[in-house]
Amino acid sequence: MDVLEVQPQMEYQEMKKKYLTIKELATAIGVAPATVTKWIRDGKVSAYQVGPYELSPYRIPATEAERVIREYGPPVESKPTRA
Repeated sequence: MDVLEVQPQMEYQEMKKKYLTIKELATAIGVAPATVTKWIRDGKVSAYQVGPYELSPYRIPATEAERVIREYGPPVESKPTRA
């Protein structure tokens, strides 16, 4: 008889390292959180909703966040122009 091994429940800190919030991803690429939310709804960014309700927060897998950061890049600091 085979014994099934049960994976221990992922601890909160470990989960946090594997998933980003909308705000964390938005900050990383220099856009508003509303922009990331729109990208999720439009299917441009894959994310998981952490609850059964429409307003439940989303979590973006770290691998997806890395892809988005590579595609859209980190924020570019603008230099003031002289008149």
